[in-house]
Amino acid sequence: MSTSPRAGLVWDDSNGYLEPKWASEPSIEAIQATCRRVLQLDAPDGCSVSFKAEGAFNKVYLVEDNYERRWIFRVSLPIDPQKKTVGEVATLDWLERHSDIPVPKVIAFDDSGDNEIGYEWTLMDLMPGTSAYRQWRKMSMETKTTFVEKIAEYQAQLFKSQFRTIGTLKDVSLDEDSKSEPGQLVGPMYFMGKRYDLDVPRGPFRSSYDWLKSFISVIVGDQKRVINELSESTSDSESSSDSDSSSDSDSDSDNSSSSDDSSSSDDSSSSDDSSSSDDSSSSDDSSSSDDSSSSDDSSSSDDSSSSDDSSSSDDSSSSDDSSDSDSPSDDKSDSDADSDSETEAEAKAKTKEQLVAEYNIGLAEYTIEVAEVLDDILPDIFPKAVNPPERTVLLHDDLSLNNILVDDDGAITAIIDWECVSTVPLWATTKTPQFLVGPEREEAPDRDTYADAEPEMEAEERIRDGDDYLDSEGKNILYWWHLMEYEQTKLRKVYSDRLSELCPAWGEALVDGGLKRDFHEAIFHCTNRRRLVKIDDWVGEIMEGEFPTLASIFRPGCT
Repeated sequence: MSTSPRAGLVWDDSNGYLEPKWASEPSIEAIQATCRRVLQLDAPDGCSVSFKAEGAFNKVYLVEDNYERRWIFRVSLPIDPQKKTVGEVATLDWLERHSDIPVPKVIAFDDSGDNEIGYEWTLMDLMPGTSAYRQWRKMSMETKTTFVEKIAEYQAQLFKSQFRTIGTLKDVSLDEDSKSEPGQLVGPMYFMGKRYDLDVPRGPFRSSYDWLKSFISVIVGDQKRVINELSESTSDSESSSDSDSSSDSDSDSDNSSSSDDSSSSDDSSSSDDSSSSDDSSSSDDSSSSDDSSSSDDSSSSDDSSSSDDSSSSDDSSSSDDSSDSDSPSDDKSDSDADSDSETEAEAKAKTKEQLVAEYNIGLAEYTIEVAEVLDDILPDIFPKAVNPPERTVLLHDDLSLNNILVDDDGAITAIIDWECVSTVPLWATTKTPQFLVGPEREEAPDRDTYADAEPEMEAEERIRDGDDYLDSEGKNILYWWHLMEYEQTKLRKVYSDRLSELCPAWGEALVDGGLKRDFHEAIFHCTNRRRLVKIDDWVGEIMEGEFPTLASIFRPGCT
């Protein structure tokens, strides 16, 4: 049974980014036993469980009985214990009652890891259809237009039933008379890695100001933690380096009286620093200070080699005075040369480790600086005092083609993956749905002007993508990218026109909320070192009374 709230969750940053991993695989037998109990399936009914798919935080299994009834059983990592599972169940329950958006019906759930599976789980109906991602290339533009208009109609239904405050729904009684209300906000900003342990407000929030102020607090708190951890690591490394230097000095002194003692000291020093070197090179993978560290390494190398040359010169003169080339003094000279070489390598490794830490500390300090400037202009864009609390609506902010199911004719049969969905202010709902995000392209690509697909590359893609492979129909992938950009450009207008017609307030928020959307996006990109300088530039323009779009700063030429 689980003892820690996040037992079973392991964080991995070996690829240069933080990724949640499973400490253990969910047991198929335990899932099967749970399904039999919950669904009240007797032995004759049968109950087969098979792995279906895996997302960032979940593993999905298909459950079937002998009567061709099928369900989805989803096992979840304790990314935000209890709250993530509860939030999604409450959201699905609310949608079933207050809209005709096709979503899975929840049959049962366990928001605790204290069960035979060892993880939180949700059992729900299997929805018909296949992902729109797999069907998209086969759908006509007319069908795609109808598809987008339907999504707009579903969004309009959400806008008509408004909440007060910003947060994730928390009531999961599943009783007909229960009323769902926003609670603490569940999202990656709050639960990724060590952010989960930060002491910051998590909602529900009365206003956009409070909501975004909390995001900034998370960023500043997380970067301060990074600085503290790196500073301690650097301090320990310097302390170790000083200790080694002192040891080397003592060793050199001892060399004059005993070459055997010197050899013993060098061997143990080499062993310790070898493991330290491995650790520091691993740390370098997550940094981008290769150039600076390389420069300093070469400087360090020059100094060391200079020292080594003088030492070598002394040894050779000593050797010349000896008539026996196999004398003990020659062995001592070789030992000293090896020791100097090892010390040089150790100094390089330690210097590089310290440079990486210094670079990352500087980056964290700059991130805090930019975040605090965003905090300074926050009340200029969002009012600080709001009463009554802001009206908010549910927003599915991961509306990708993979999360929309369609039938063979392209009609929507379900919208899935409602985890981490929260109630947000109307201005925040005016951002483009994920499946419509892309560069502007006004002219349709001419298929005949694009190269044909290369059979060898197609075969590699088929193996690499597996079930996600899309038939290229013999054309180069560039054609399909450009076609998608063209379709997205046309369909974005279809979406905004239809939603503005159904919900005029949304249309007004779309026109008036550009600065608010940009500010929200700037906060989320604040920890992206590739965009940090550009966010700083954008904030500077705002403070000077200029109001360029964030997109025009990120990608000059965009509006």
